Amino acid sequence: MGIQSQFAVRRNRLDSQFDAMIRDAFGGQLAAVWTPAARFVQSGDDVFVDLELPGAKADDIAVDVLDDTLVVAGRRDMAEVPEGEKVLVNEMRSGAFRREFKLGTRIDPDSVDAHYSDGILRIKLSALVAAHRPARVTVRTGSPSDVSQAAEVVEGTSES
Repeated sequence: MGIQSQFAVRRNRLDSQFDAMIRDAFGGQLAAVWTPAARFVQSGDDVFVDLELPGAKADDIAVDVLDDTLVVAGRRDMAEVPEGEKVLVNEMRSGAFRREFKLGTRIDPDSVDAHYSDGILRIKLSALVAAHRPARVTVRTGSPSDVSQAAEVVEGTSES
């Protein structure tokens, strides 16, 4: 077993022990909190933020622009286990989530587009220029064939 493999095994053990310690200390209070993974990709002058949100509904996702901060919040609920069945191991997280990304420059809300398809939320940020009003970006569904289509922006919205 290589050094990297040994490190990964030890890291998984530590993660499991830490998770068990948190569950013991806080019980079910933390069961409803999870953090979707994110990836930033640059293409020319555009920046794309991808978040993994499998199982979430587009209506349960809010994308807000607050000066220099991109906020993505919402929830994902897992289906209940049918009667007569019981969960033996559950590593699937559900409940509320919130991610805030400080970009260091103000975001023009009119240049933001959000598209949700196949469990991935893709947010396109163009024209990272001065803008001084909070805004909510509409999350669209369907074919991402025209990502450059402008998103509807509801001005004055700053809550998720």
